[in-house]
Amino acid sequence: MVVPADGRVYQATAVALDPVAPLAYLKIEVRNLTAIPFASQEDILVNSPVLALTGETQGSARSWYLRYLANVATRTPLATRAELPTSSETLPDRFILDQALPAGSKGAPVINMEGKVVGLVADYGGSLRGLVPLINLLPAMDTLFSEQKVRRPLFGATYIQTDWLVTTEPINSSGAILVSNAKRAAVVSKSPAAAAGLKEGDKILSVAGEKFSYSSLSLVLQRYRPGDVIELTIERAGKEQVVKVTLGEIAGEYYNAETK
Repeated sequence: MVVPADGRVYQATAVALDPVAPLAYLKIEVRNLTAIPFASQEDILVNSPVLALTGETQGSARSWYLRYLANVATRTPLATRAELPTSSETLPDRFILDQALPAGSKGAPVINMEGKVVGLVADYGGSLRGLVPLINLLPAMDTLFSEQKVRRPLFGATYIQTDWLVTTEPINSSGAILVSNAKRAAVVSKSPAAAAGLKEGDKILSVAGEKFSYSSLSLVLQRYRPGDVIELTIERAGKEQVVKVTLGEIAGEYYNAETK
């Protein structure tokens, strides 16, 4: 069920699950609700104050309106030293709040001082200090509204981004280097990346001409849909070449409560 600010109770229908976020989408039958605006990526600034609407109930639905103020302390890739390299099907971009939120806050909306939603509270490392930026969720929302289900593209590689590295010598070009980790190959067998002939050690310099030194390969890929053909510029053995990849689809659960 869903309880808005006026205290009314609405039965919710489960519409879809996002296989990447992970996030569940619910639907209620109601009209004329006021929609809250979404913030853009540029609206999330380090050290800017945000407001988290937490879900701490204390036995009373009214106490859901406890407001918790925190600052956006720093932006980091999701991958830590222990997690590098990371999968192309994860969403590395995240923000860390300067203080942990109360228990029960996971999934709560985080709002900036302009009244726009910038993201959702997440649990990182056992502490409710994370903020999943809205930009990670918008591609899934687009397919949900246009196709009535969440669809996420599948690339099928493991990589480390050069701007995540600390090196003693300058790196000639930024990009994402395909490299295996303890659990996953650099290029997953039978994946779209494998079908395109990509190999361990390849460095992806751009996607459709777009470089991503200030973003992540994963986030750039999420702007596309399953079935899209993307053009990668890669560096292999010191030479650049262009490779075309047809994106697959991440397996995820889609369901409607009426059919269960």
